[in-house]
Amino acid sequence: MPNEYSVRATRLARYTGLRPRDLFVIPPSADKGAWLEWKTSKRGVVALIPITKEIRAELDWFAARRAERRYEPAAIIINSRGKPFTPDGFSSNFQRARRSMIARLRAEELPSDPVEAARRRKWIDDLETKRFYDLRGTAATHYAYAGFDDKEIADFMAWNKDSVEKIINKYVRRERVMRETLSRLSRDKAGT
Repeated sequence: MPNEYSVRATRLARYTGLRPRDLFVIPPSADKGAWLEWKTSKRGVVALIPITKEIRAELDWFAARRAERRYEPAAIIINSRGKPFTPDGFSSNFQRARRSMIARLRAEELPSDPVEAARRRKWIDDLETKRFYDLRGTAATHYAYAGFDDKEIADFMAWNKDSVEKIINKYVRRERVMRETLSRLSRDKAGT
């Protein structure tokens, strides 16, 4: 069973979309209250991640764990020993957390809505092959479902717009088309 530190680090990865090598070194000073501001390691571009209530809950939890230490660790995210995670060292923790999540989701009842049920089944199946790095795309799709456009998402995450568009086309826009298709077909069927 994964420990609480690993689970919460995984949630932050999912919500922020930061690369592992950025996520595990981002300092507490990057927390600006309403957003995280961090110059990314790959492109040197500043990411401005809006702090949602989910992100704030995780940041506050890690802040409380850091406050329990006699020193201030250099990174927001720490492990159970009070040290920053390393991307490589975190990988095995992530895989345990992933397997645990899959087992929990498979045990849950599927939604009654057929589209939602299919989406959940696909999500569970996709988790079988997910890597920690893939959580970056999960964050991008989360922003898209919340109504942000590709440029806004690219700006938040310090990505280029083409990369965002590719992910959103693959995971979000196709689903929206299918939902609309099914809705229209249902209305048409009801009218005959």
